[in-house]
Amino acid sequence: IFIFLLILTCDSIAAVSLPFKPRFSDKWRLASDLGISYASIPQFLSNRDMLTYNFTTRFGLAENREIFARFNGFFSEIKNLVDNSVIATRETEVDNISIGLNAQLKKEDMLPGILGNVELSLAGKIKPFLPFEDRRRIYFSKWSIGATLFYTSDPLMPVINIGYSFRPERTNQNVAIDLSDLLYVQPLLYFIVNSEITLYSGFSLNSWSNSYQNGQIQEMEKRELIFHSGVNFILNKELSMFMRLDLSQAYPVLTVQLTRQ
Repeated sequence: IFIFLLILTCDSIAAVSLPFKPRFSDKWRLASDLGISYASIPQFLSNRDMLTYNFTTRFGLAENREIFARFNGFFSEIKNLVDNSVIATRETEVDNISIGLNAQLKKEDMLPGILGNVELSLAGKIKPFLPFEDRRRIYFSKWSIGATLFYTSDPLMPVINIGYSFRPERTNQNVAIDLSDLLYVQPLLYFIVNSEITLYSGFSLNSWSNSYQNGQIQEMEKRELIFHSGVNFILNKELSMFMRLDLSQAYPVLTVQLTRQ
């Protein structure tokens, strides 16, 4: 299976700007991001086309500090071959609404610079975990916290992204559900070819904890290793582009992203 993603972004968030220095919204000013991605996933006797989007509004509080609100949604179409006929099932919805904070915790000097972020899901659709569950909306369903460490040593720029996602216990029809939490570490190494081109490679290690139902383990903890390699291009003063290839045990993913700053 090969998936191709196309993402368009306006005024990208700080982490996406690396290694071209963090970018935040100005104090008391609004900025916005728009991302769109497409994936086509072939399966046995079926094919799934998925268009996802996210819209983020950011408001500057002070130098290198901002709050944001984010809306995520998708359009999905699944085509199944049944008795030599193609039957299409379509679904469109807002998948998640969240708020959060981005901040530069430390500027880069002799030691690495540090970016931090906190995000709370206000209203998100969940995947069914129990046989009688449907895809319903859950409020305050997930907390996420992350940090990015970066250091420039021309022509190299090492970057480490770390993060943790916590989903509090919920109850459905007197059944206590405690879904897995996620811890990830992503070391990357950028090589700055010139002022327009930067290469990078690295990997992500994702670790999920056990999932529980009424205190009993339903899904065991698991880990996933994904390798990344890519290239960034500066097209002009406002527009940049990157291409990235992700390799995991599941399938390769190619991402192309345009960023307007």
